[in-house]
Parts: sequence; C-alpha cells; structure tokens
Amino acid sequence: MAAKTVDNSFNATIAKSFYNYIKNTDLDDTFYASVVYIPQTEYTTYSGASVDSDSESEFWGGTVVDGYDETDRTFYSQNTISMHKIFPGGISRVVKRNDWQPNIRFPAWPATGCHVMVKEYVSGYARLNVYRCLFTPNTDSLYSPSGVSASEIYLPDGYVWKYLYTISNSEAQRFLNDEWMPVPEKVTNADAQSLATTTTRYNQYVVQENAVAGEVYGFNIDSDLATAAVVAAGGSLSVVAKPTTSTIPEQKFEATLTYDSLKNEVKATLIQKGKGYDGQLTFVDKATELTTIPGVSGSLLRGLGHGSDAPSEMFASNILLISRNIPDGDLLKVINENEFNAIALVKNPIDATTRTTAVKDFYVACKSLQFDTPSTFLPGDELKPFPSDDGRRGIVTSVYNDQAYYLSYKKDNENDTFLDSEQVSNLTSTKISTVMRSVDREVLFDSGEMLIFDKKGQILTRSADQIEVLTFIMNF
Repeated sequence: MAAKTVDNSFNATIAKSFYNYIKNTDLDDTFYASVVYIPQTEYTTYSGASVDSDSESEFWGGTVVDGYDETDRTFYSQNTISMHKIFPGGISRVVKRNDWQPNIRFPAWPATGCHVMVKEYVSGYARLNVYRCLFTPNTDSLYSPSGVSASEIYLPDGYVWKYLYTISNSEAQRFLNDEWMPVPEKVTNADAQSLATTTTRYNQYVVQENAVAGEVYGFNIDSDLATAAVVAAGGSLSVVAKPTTSTIPEQKFEATLTYDSLKNEVKATLIQKGKGYDGQLTFVDKATELTTIPGVSGSLLRGLGHGSDAPSEMFASNILLISRNIPDGDLLKVINENEFNAIALVKNPIDATTRTTAVKDFYVACKSLQFDTPSTFLPGDELKPFPSDDGRRGIVTSVYNDQAYYLSYKKDNENDTFLDSEQVSNLTSTKISTVMRSVDREVLFDSGEMLIFDKKGQILTRSADQIEVLTFIMNF
C-alpha cells in the first residue's frame, strides 16, 4: 500500500530540492526557455480545435485525450524560434503576493493571507519587507508594520506582526510581479559568516537566530460560534491557551473576546503571548480552564519558531524560473520584430556543432536563409519553392538584412527546408529571391526534454529594442 502524503510542507520540501538542483552550478544538466510560434490555422489543423486555447488551459496539445505525448513535443520543437539559458540566479521559490493595505482585515497565522508585503522608505530608498500576522483583533488593520526588528511588532490597532525578510532590489526585478512575491532561502550558518550587517540577508539571519519555539500569539475565530459563547458570558470573555500535554507553559497565552453589538461580531485583544508550549492547543475560559470556547481554534508552529525558516513556514511550493534576454548579436537578428505565442522549458538540448549538451547563453533554434540581395520578405510571409512548387512550406519569423529566419511549421514537415542556390518566393510569387546559403538550427531538432509548455493567451511581438523576460511558474 502506498504511503499517503499528509502535510503540505512535503510539497515545499520537493520545491526546495528542485531549487537546489537548478542552483547547483556543477550540474551537467542545462535548462533553456524556448520561444515558440505556431500559426493559429496550423494549430487548428493539428489539434482539431476550432477555438484557440489559452494559458489557463490544463494542456495545450493535439487530439490526445490524456494530454502531452511525443507527437506534441515534436510539433512544439518544430516551431521553436530561439532558446535562452536559465542561469542559477534565475530561480526563486515564490508565494502568492499579498500587499498590506489600510482598512483590510488580515487573518493571523496559519490562515491563508497572513503574510503581507509592505513598501517602506528608509533614507529615501524603498524597501520591500514581508511580515507575518501573529495576532489579529478581528478588525481592520490601520497601521502597516515596519522595521526589521527580530522581536514581534505591536501596533496601536491591536495587530501583532513578525518581520520575516526583505525582498532585495535584484530579487524584486527578477521575481516580483502582480501575482507572486519571492521567498529567499533560509540563511545557513556558513553563509552568515560572510554577510555584512547592513544586508537584507543579515536581517533575515538575525530573525532566524532569535526565533523561539513554543510561542503562541493568536487564534482564528469562527464569529458565529464565538459570538454565542461571548454573549452568553455577558459580552466579554477571557481566554487562555491550554496544551493537550502535561507540560506547564512558562507563560500562558491570554486574550479577551468582546462582543460588538453594532456589528454582531467578536473582537479580540491580546493580553500576553504564550511561551513554552508544546503539543496541540485548546482555548478555554480563563475562569475555570475547563470550558472550551466554541469557534476559537489555533495551533502551535512546529519547529524552531516564527521566522526560523521562512520558505518552509510559508509553504513555498511554487518555483519561478526566468530567462532575461538583452538583444545583442545573433539574438538581435532572430528577434527582429518576430511574433510568438508560447514558451517552453527544455532540459538538455543538444548543441548541433559540439553534439554535446547545450551550454551557450543563446541558440538560434529555427532555420534561416541568406539571400543574394537584402531580403524583401517580412515576418509572417509563407515561403515556397520557385518556380516549381513541390509543396514545401516555411513561415518567416524575422528578417535581418539579407537573412530570413523561418519555421517549417506544418506538422511532421520538419524536412521542409530550402537549399543553397534554389529560388524561393512568397505564396503569391510577388517576392522572389535566390538562396545563397541555407542554415540549419543551432540545436539538434527535438533533442531536449520538454518539461513545460505554456501557451500564451495572445500573440506577442518581440522587439529588438527591449529587454524581454521569459517566466515559468512550477507548482509542486
């Protein structure tokens, strides 16, 4: 019988393993972001779909019911324009972004949404700090947490927060977007030896080292159930946390619940945090410590305490991979105003020249033709042999002076290539050129393992005058 995974921290552990795998610069494996363009008409023929799918679809493939197969991989490889290496600095674990805003009610740990990002300014410079809500009064938050103290942060609105880490400027540029925010890995003792005390990583290390196991700060309230209990107690109720073990805590967690008759809900006030707890927790009436308060629940953070291992505590099971491309050299030629509608993550493509695992920063992954005169073809033009048309086809992706890059885009027609010295034209034969030199792909066709294929919801145009970032999200 197979073992059952019982804790979502397992996924975070797998994500960490993959992160460390990519960060290992001694790997023989290499990873590339490939740019793909498949004309809609050809995709419709290939897939049997009358409507283009988008990036939210579970799978963007052919007619295979169970999803991706070798035919799909070959078809996508056939339509690949360029490949861009993903470097060790192009990976981070990420979690859903959640910005602190005033007049929003935030839940306490471990509820979803208890982590917030705050932009604060220090000496005129913006700093992005991430905090955990340890205690919520069950009212709107009025004051944003600030600072990098290793101690908990008590605010006048009744909230208690914990600083976890700061997103550096370089991390923000690479991994912060409207949906995701990066989570830096735990600082090891070895790393800490070389950290300057002015760095964001040092602040995170101080929090790690000052984390305390067995502390209790807050609970979650089911308002309907708790309201009835508080009303029955006369509108106010003192609550303490009681461990299910025989351990006597060093300091009992205590809070007060108060009924708000205008809003018909319960508010909470922290009297003191708890220290020295273990095991499961129950929240009981302070007067007797026997009566469990219905609708009030909470748990103890396992491990070494809040902030001791931010990515694990935040269940950071998503990986963000990026390849950042600055147009230059051959890359400038191949992306000259061409379009794409998908990207893929490919492991270990084979360099066509060395016949070994690809290692260069960039590869031209499509074919090209060099003509005897500057090319009159434009991106999107379909090529055919001239004057005798034997059915071979190619679609131009970009043009640079006398060179045209193209794809043999029709399914199973990778061999639709054009030869030295032959003439080619567009479909209407209004543009005719003689091929001086036919150039094959710089990587062997269909030689890598395609790990991810991401169809975009629209056709995107690459511009030779802008930096582009190709991004993947992997969920474990």
